[in-house]
Amino acid sequence: MSVVILPAGYHEMGTAAGVDFVTPASPPSILADDIDATTGEPNSLMTSIAPEDSMVIQIMRTRRGSGAAVLDIGHRYHLIEKNDERAPAAAEAYTREAFADMTRDGLIEINDIDTEQFGQVNDGLGVFMTYTILRTGARRRVSA
Repeated sequence: MSVVILPAGYHEMGTAAGVDFVTPASPPSILADDIDATTGEPNSLMTSIAPEDSMVIQIMRTRRGSGAAVLDIGHRYHLIEKNDERAPAAAEAYTREAFADMTRDGLIEINDIDTEQFGQVNDGLGVFMTYTILRTGARRRVSA
């Protein structure tokens, strides 16, 4: 006796098994990971944030040049070795460099970049960026 392999969707009694397919009314939206900017862990597996916000968080958390796959993305704040009077200008330049692709592609517009030196002997440097998502017009502020 020979073995017969039935096509997908057919029952061994010879009738086609019912397959329901529903065409969605609209295509699914593009979802981006809702990433906690502090820990890098997902906030939720069920909800999402704007893709531009997710890209900004990813860039702010990634050190450029930290591996073969991250040569063109991320920031270079780690190259600021001394927090002197030139550090704020360098941090602003590195921020603009990190988001150059997103601004060139028309995803975001950088409205403002502020830097703040803090600590007893200027041992800390904060970078604060305000940006607008051009697709929605929403304004956001992030810090590094």
